Amino acid sequence: MTVSHAPTGRNRRRWFRAAAMLIVAIVMQATSAAAACALRVGWTPYAIYTFTDGDGDVRGIDADLITALAHAVGCTTQFYRLPWARILLEIQSGELDVTSSASRTADRDVFALFSQPYRPAQRAIYVRRSEATKYPLNSLAEVPQSGMRLGIIVGYDYGEEFHRLAGDPAFAAALDGAVGYQVSIQKLLFNRIDGVLVDDAGVMIGELKAMGVADRVERHPLRIASDPLHFMFSRASISPDMVEAINLNLARMKTDGRLQAIFDAYLE
Repeated sequence: MTVSHAPTGRNRRRWFRAAAMLIVAIVMQATSAAAACALRVGWTPYAIYTFTDGDGDVRGIDADLITALAHAVGCTTQFYRLPWARILLEIQSGELDVTSSASRTADRDVFALFSQPYRPAQRAIYVRRSEATKYPLNSLAEVPQSGMRLGIIVGYDYGEEFHRLAGDPAFAAALDGAVGYQVSIQKLLFNRIDGVLVDDAGVMIGELKAMGVADRVERHPLRIASDPLHFMFSRASISPDMVEAINLNLARMKTDGRLQAIFDAYLE
């Protein structure tokens, strides 16, 4: 039979070196795996949902929530500030992995996967104060005949009615595109447009307050059909299993109160 002896002298040193090398290899492998799971998040300034704080860090309800969900599935987050239209292109190509506050549409389903909805939104039109009565709209279809020059944000989804009307040359001629809320608001205040169609009235209110011009703008009474908002993931870079895991943790956060706590931290 073979008798084993405890390592001594040179053998003991070899054993410790081998053990140390094994530990280093395990740590490097774990670090590499963690680094590989870094969600690239596309964002644009969006009131209390995504913004930069005084230290330059990306904060807000959406930013905090996607960071918490990423950590729950073992990932980190890297934030990239871009115009919304560029974010959509990079979600399609897989250069970005995810963005937030996205409506789900048939066109987007082709290149994106969606989380379960995590917050509501309300589409609306905003005009200069005391001018709502100048445009007695009963539907978006009446925009051209009303004479309203309607500002929109390029790449935003405004629902099925808008999508259908956008194919009408007269309606399309009444539209004026911009890259974001602040530019649209400035155009409104300088009379370059007469109204701003927004995908989320809450965001519009937040941007108006941040710009100090809330008293110069009012909401038009026209009611527009709205949809809940989701996280939108790139089919080119994110697997359905990852989205399923995100959804599972999102459901847990809804149940245990963590989701509401994130909202409460930013809502007045």
